[in-house]
Amino acid sequence: MANVQDSSNDNSSDDDDDDEDEEEDPMEESLVNLVGNTIKELAPAAQVLCRKQIILSKLGRMGIFRVVDLQTIMDADIQMVVAALSPTPLLFAFKLKQAVTALLAGAERQSTSSQFSPAGAASTGGAASTAGAASTAGATSPANATSPAGTTPGSGAFQTPPINVAPAATPSPSTSVIATVKIGPQTYIGAHQFTVTVTTSFAELLRLAISGKSEVDRAKLEGLPVKVETFTGPQHLSTHKADASLSALVTDSISLGYRHIVFTHALPAQKPAARPSNSAFERMMGLGLPDRETAADEAELSFDQRLYNWLVDVCEEQGLGVRGDEKKESISTGDIERYLTATLERIVRVSNDDKCKVPTGEPGNPVGTNVRPMAAGVALKSVRLLAMDHSWHRASITPTVTLLSDVAHGFETGNWRHGQLVVSIKDSVLEPSSAFRNAAELATTVLAACAKPIILDKRTDGGPEQNTTFGSVQLADVALWKKTGADLCIHQRPAADNSWINEVEGCMPLLNLGMQHQATERLRMDPKFEDLFANEGSMSAVRAKIDSIEDASERQAAEAAWLASLHGSGGPIELLQQRFGRLVYTDRTLKIQPVATSAEIAAMHALVSGIDASWRPEMTTKPALLKLEKLQRFLEKHTIRDKYIVCVFKCGDPDCEFGCGPLRMPRAAFDELIGNRLKAKCKI
Repeated sequence: MANVQDSSNDNSSDDDDDDEDEEEDPMEESLVNLVGNTIKELAPAAQVLCRKQIILSKLGRMGIFRVVDLQTIMDADIQMVVAALSPTPLLFAFKLKQAVTALLAGAERQSTSSQFSPAGAASTGGAASTAGAASTAGATSPANATSPAGTTPGSGAFQTPPINVAPAATPSPSTSVIATVKIGPQTYIGAHQFTVTVTTSFAELLRLAISGKSEVDRAKLEGLPVKVETFTGPQHLSTHKADASLSALVTDSISLGYRHIVFTHALPAQKPAARPSNSAFERMMGLGLPDRETAADEAELSFDQRLYNWLVDVCEEQGLGVRGDEKKESISTGDIERYLTATLERIVRVSNDDKCKVPTGEPGNPVGTNVRPMAAGVALKSVRLLAMDHSWHRASITPTVTLLSDVAHGFETGNWRHGQLVVSIKDSVLEPSSAFRNAAELATTVLAACAKPIILDKRTDGGPEQNTTFGSVQLADVALWKKTGADLCIHQRPAADNSWINEVEGCMPLLNLGMQHQATERLRMDPKFEDLFANEGSMSAVRAKIDSIEDASERQAAEAAWLASLHGSGGPIELLQQRFGRLVYTDRTLKIQPVATSAEIAAMHALVSGIDASWRPEMTTKPALLKLEKLQRFLEKHTIRDKYIVCVFKCGDPDCEFGCGPLRMPRAAFDELIGNRLKAKCKI
């Protein structure tokens, strides 16, 4: 039993007063018992997290040594107590406040009744002695009259607080809270104020919050899992949050200061695939049934559903499966998978760019390729190093590199740099890269890989021969589209200083391996032509010299002589072809493709002339093209042109005046890729 000295004793010395000031206030025994009993009410798992001595020590550091002190602090700021007791579970603070409120309310009632019943007084004090009962009842004994409020003279049991202590705060019959309803991260019902009673549960509050929604919406919400979170402020800070259950009373949270309630429903589960499978069909669609998808309105069907229905129709038309009530048979996913596999192989993705020019020296004066060696060269002592690492030269070679991406590998891994490399090596003087030359060479590359492509995706750099804003490039794309017969041809180019996006840029270092420690020189021409070009010191000068020859046969002979000095047997282009042909990229040997001939380029021109007979190859500027009405009608109906992209496509009209032919891709796919954008008059 604690011995409490009467504060009215003034006979103590000053030294004794100093000792009393330094002595720590004793912890009220009723507070100790209250903490212990509250811990016992918790679940065993929660009890492990509550250490009685640590909790009492933390309360002592807050200046709380009596039950009345704890009530005062909790009524003023429950959050301060919760923070001070951390990491003790929040439930402990809630239970402790309930216990304090119940204990003080019961003691007050007993104190009131003891004024009229001696027996009640004795029972309230909890002591057998008359003195104890008298002190409990508030008798005017000297010791009790002068003792500090809340002390316990003569007994360790809880005593009635002084009459000037406010009773515990209890929830009013009705109070207000702020409730918000969410579905996933999105707010479904914004913050609204609702009035609740002491018997209102969180489940009832949720039903009240969604009462303004339709019966269908309420039914959908009730079928979703929901999480209840309570907050002390409208900011919904995670540091001021407590979880609650639907069956709990709202007033329990209000008593702890949590008036802002958030109900968060889980997002509706997505429809999973019927079963895990490696089937290309199921990976693409996420569907497992071969029956057609139906809806009250066809427009409500998703892109995948419309595409699925189209595949079923195609398989029926091509006899890939049998459907009918008589035979009770349906198209198997294997049939559709075979069709999808064949369709996937008809999607061609190419990345194209020119490598930097390779300097080529004059006969007897080879010039190094300017490729920085990755390792030191090894040569016999008898070998004379005659090549110049830099010098005057007028001839050069341009390798044009195309990457045919492995589409299936790209879809599975997202890596589009895996595929077949194709290289064309051309003379920079008389075979310069141009929009129609590149289109003719790409047509050869694409048709060699796929005889009947459905979609052609082309990515290039932004050079003058591939700038999608130039009329020559747009018409070359039209010619490429017609030559390949694709439903859709897409030409993309990156913005300035972003050529690294073009996948083939990552393949260029491989070609450097083939050009290490190499020097090239052109072959010697007939003396007649050597003398003709003797004073022409640049590529443009050589071209001008050839163009100045009036006789057509002589002009052709000069062109042939110059080309033979580079393409001839044992010449520099053949040397690079042999070295590049020994390189391997992604387990595939590099493919060497011949340069497009003049006849092949003329054939590409003819494809554009077939659209508008008044067009001529030199008509590539915008003012010149605007004068061609029929060509303009074609471009408006069959193309989408933007700064960084050009799309050429079939219109799907069986009566098309340009005879573009029927679509081979699903109509749903065409609408998703092109049709809907045309209807919305938006650019890609």
